Amino acid sequence: MTNTNEKLRSLFLAALMVISVFGGTVALSGNAAAANAPASLQFSASGNADLSLTAGQSSSTDITFDTNNLNDNNSGQTVEFVVSAQDGVEFSNLNSVNTNSVSVSQNGQVNNDGDITFSLQPSSSNVDETITIDGAVVEAPTSTGNYNLTVNVTDTGGNNAENSFEDAFVVGTGSGDQGFLSGRISDQNNNDVPNANITAVRTSDGLTFTTDSNSNGEYTVAVEPGDYNVTVERQGFTTAQAANQAVTSNRTTTANLVITRNINADDIFINESDSAAIADDTDEVSYTVLVTTNDTENGSFVPLDGVDIDASSPSSNVNFTSTTETTNDSGLATFTATSGQVGEFNITFTDQAGNTVNTTATFREARGNANIQGEVTDNESNIVEGATVYAAYPGENQTLAYAQEQAPFLVSPVNSEGKYSIEGITASEGPVNLYVKANGFNRLNETSSTGSYVAANESQDVVANATENHDFTVFPGGPAQEFRLNVTVNDEKSIEVADGSTVIAEVTVESRPEASTEAFQPAPNQEVDVSLTNNLPLEPNNATVTTGPDGTETVEFQATESGTTNVTAETNNSEDDVYNTTGSQQAEVTVFTSAELTGDVVNEDEEELARGQATVELFEYNGTSQEFESTGRTSEIGTTGSYVFTNLRSGNVYQVVAETVTGLRGTATTGPATGPGIPEGTTTNDIVVVGAEPGPADFQVSDLNPQDVTVAQGDTITVTANITNGGLVEGNKTVEFRVGGTTLRSQPVSLNASETTQVRFENISTTDLSPGNYTHGVYTADDSQTATLTVESGQSPPIVDEYRNANGVVDQDGVLDALVDFNSGEITNDQVLDVLVAFNS
Repeated sequence: MTNTNEKLRSLFLAALMVISVFGGTVALSGNAAAANAPASLQFSASGNADLSLTAGQSSSTDITFDTNNLNDNNSGQTVEFVVSAQDGVEFSNLNSVNTNSVSVSQNGQVNNDGDITFSLQPSSSNVDETITIDGAVVEAPTSTGNYNLTVNVTDTGGNNAENSFEDAFVVGTGSGDQGFLSGRISDQNNNDVPNANITAVRTSDGLTFTTDSNSNGEYTVAVEPGDYNVTVERQGFTTAQAANQAVTSNRTTTANLVITRNINADDIFINESDSAAIADDTDEVSYTVLVTTNDTENGSFVPLDGVDIDASSPSSNVNFTSTTETTNDSGLATFTATSGQVGEFNITFTDQAGNTVNTTATFREARGNANIQGEVTDNESNIVEGATVYAAYPGENQTLAYAQEQAPFLVSPVNSEGKYSIEGITASEGPVNLYVKANGFNRLNETSSTGSYVAANESQDVVANATENHDFTVFPGGPAQEFRLNVTVNDEKSIEVADGSTVIAEVTVESRPEASTEAFQPAPNQEVDVSLTNNLPLEPNNATVTTGPDGTETVEFQATESGTTNVTAETNNSEDDVYNTTGSQQAEVTVFTSAELTGDVVNEDEEELARGQATVELFEYNGTSQEFESTGRTSEIGTTGSYVFTNLRSGNVYQVVAETVTGLRGTATTGPATGPGIPEGTTTNDIVVVGAEPGPADFQVSDLNPQDVTVAQGDTITVTANITNGGLVEGNKTVEFRVGGTTLRSQPVSLNASETTQVRFENISTTDLSPGNYTHGVYTADDSQTATLTVESGQSPPIVDEYRNANGVVDQDGVLDALVDFNSGEITNDQVLDVLVAFNS
C-alpha cells in the first residue's frame, strides 16, 4: 500500500527565512513558487537580513538577492522584475541595478506605485545570478511594525513567478537610540507558532511595542533601550513571558518563548484508509485520522492541529511504522502498518482527550489460486487489442500503478484475439474489482478511486482453484488526451559523435486527459513522427514509430555528414490536436568528421618506452581561452610504446602529454594553435620524454589452459600458459601456478624482449583440496590469468555405504561396526581404512 496520503503530500510548503542585521544592506531569503507558471519560467531567490527603519523617515540602502533557475524560455525573452514593499513602505529613488553576468536590458526605476522595476536579458536557460539594487531610497510609514518585501518575475511570454520575504523591514519609533528584540515562538513539541502576538513592555515607564510572529514562528521588533518584559499570546495556547530582557543601543536581544497548546479534542474519526495489504512485512495499510474540535464562535467542528494520536492493536502481528503521530494544520495524522501474518486485525486510534476510533486491517496472501479470464470487445463486437485489464481488492489501492508494482500478476494485457487472463487471485478476499484501460474508450471518470478515467469498472466473485469467465463490452469515448513527449540520444540530451557512428534516439510519450491534473502515464500504442531540424548530419531524415507498452520507442540514425541537428517528436490526439517536443524536450546531435591520433613514446635516443611505463593525456585547443584544455581522455602506452586516440574532431588542434611512472613528462602538438588542425584519417605524432629509460622486462600471461574446469577430488590436472616478454630488455622471472591464492608449483623463465614461451605444470594433485570452487591461474610479477577450478567429492568405495546411518553419514557407530566386521574376517584391512576416511571427511 502507499505509505503516505497522496492528497496531503502537496498541500503544504514550508519556506525558511533567517533574519540578521548588517549595516545598510537588505538581503532576502525564501523560495519562489510559480504556482501556475509553465516550466519555461523557474525562479527562486535566497539570502538573509532585515533593515531597521525609523517611522516617517526615509533611508538609503542596497538590496541584494540571489536568483536561481532564471530562464529565457529558449527564445531570448526578457525577464521583468518588480520589487515592491508591503503597503505603508514605498521606494522613492535608486541609483542603479547591477548583476554579475546577466545583461540589464532596462535599468531600475520607481513607478507610480512606489515599486522598483527593471528588466534582464538572460543569455541561456537556468541562470543563477546575484542582483543588487544600489542606493534604494525607502520611505518608512508612520506606524511601527514589521513589513514584507515581494519580488515578482514575468517573462515576455506571460509566465510569472513570485516570492515574498517576511519582515524585510522593521520600523521603529526612532526616538533616541534603538535596539531590537528578536526570537522564535514554538510550542511544547518545538513546532513553529505563527501569528502569535508579542508585546514588549519597558519596566521603567510602561513604554509598549507589539508585533506578530511570522510563518516560521520568528519575530523582530525595534525598541528603545531598556529592560523589557516580553509576553506572547495566541488563542488556543497558554501565555508565556520572558522578564527583564535588557536591550541596548544597536544591539539585538534574543528572547525565545515556548507556549503550550490547549488540547480540547471533541471527535476523532478515520478520514481515509487503504485497509488491506499483502502479508509480506513490506506492503502497507494506511490510515488518515482526523481530529476536530467544537468552534464555539462559529458553532461548527474545525480541524485541530498539534494533537498526539496513538495507534495500537491487540495483535502483535501488526507492526506500525510509528505508533504516535501529531496532527497537522488540517487536523490530520497518517499511520502505516505492515504484517507478515495473514488475517484481519483490530486497530484503535486514541487522541490526547481519550477519544477513540476503531477499524480493522486485513493482510492477505501475496498470491492465491483463483483465476479470471475473458475477452474485451467494443459495442460492435470488435476486438479491443492493446487494452489492459487489472484486478484490485476492495479496501486496497485501486490504481493501475499500484497493481503493476505490488502484484503484476493481477494485470493482463489484451492480446490480438481480444483475450485476457488474470491468475493468482486470493479467493478469501471475496469479490474483486475489475478495471479496463483502453485508449479511445476511457470514458468513465474514476479519478476519485483509480486516479484516472477507465473504460470499464465491474466486480467478479472468485472461487479457490477455479477460473471464472468475465467478458467486457466497452464503448468508444472519453476525454481527449494531452501528450507529453521527450527525446534522448544515446541516453543523453546532447551528444557529439564522429561520422559513421550509430545514434539511438529514444522517444518517450506520456498522456493524461486534457486539462486534468492527473499524473502523466506512459502512452502505449501511440503513433509518433520522429524527425530532424537539419537533415544533413543524420539518416534517415524522419521515421514513424508506435510506442511500446512502456510508452517508449527507439529510432536508429547513422551519422553521415558533419553538422548539428535537433531530434524532435510529434503526435496527435483523437481531436487532431498536435503535441510536439520543444526546447529541452528535444535532443541535440553534433556530427563531426573523425580523425585518429597515434604515435610512440620514446626517449631522446628514440628508444621506445615499455608497456605501462607512461600514460598519455589528450588536450584540445580552445580558441576562446587560447589555451589547451584537457579532454579527460588518456591512453596507456602499449607493448611497443605506442598510444592512440580515435574519434577526434578533424580540423582541431590537439596536444598530447606523456608522463612516466617516475614523473618525467614530454609534450607534442599536432600543429600551431591557429593552424588548420589535424586532417581526416590517421595522424602520427611521437612524444619525446627526455631522460626516460625503457622499462624492465614485462612478463605477460595468456592462453591459460584449461580455463574453467571441474574435477573430482583426487584427480590430477596439467596446466599450460604462454609467457611473453612485453618489455624492451631481456629478463629472468619466476612463473607460479596458484590455487586459491596458494602457490602449488613454480618455475624460472628467461625471455628476450618480445619473446614468447609456454610454461607447463604437470600432474597437479587435487587430493588436498576440499570440494568447492577455487580461483586457479598462472602468475608473474607483472601479470596473471585466472579461471575457476571446481573440485567435486570423489566417489566413495561401495563398502562405505554399508556403514552409513539413516542420514547417509558414517558416524562413530559405523566405524565401530566396521572394526567388529574386520575382526570377524568379513571385511579387509583396506575396506576398514575406506570407512575411516569417510568418517574423517
